[in-house]
Amino acid sequence: MESYQENSCLERIREAYADLNDAEKKVAKYILENPGDIIHFSITELAESSDVSDATVSRLYTSRDKRK
Repeated sequence: MESYQENSCLERIREAYADLNDAEKKVAKYILENPGDIIHFSITELAESSDVSDATVSRLYTSRDKRK
């Protein structure tokens, strides 16, 4: 069962999804499909699992923070 915090984070990703670029969508999709697996991932592990660069993962989080 997802905690409130996990659910809230996933919901924010879902809400922002349409505004993401293609590479960011790959990361977002991976996160949404594997929320339990990514909890302990490093940026590099998430990037490799999503088939994007480390910079894309960082950009996703940075751009998401600016949208708050």
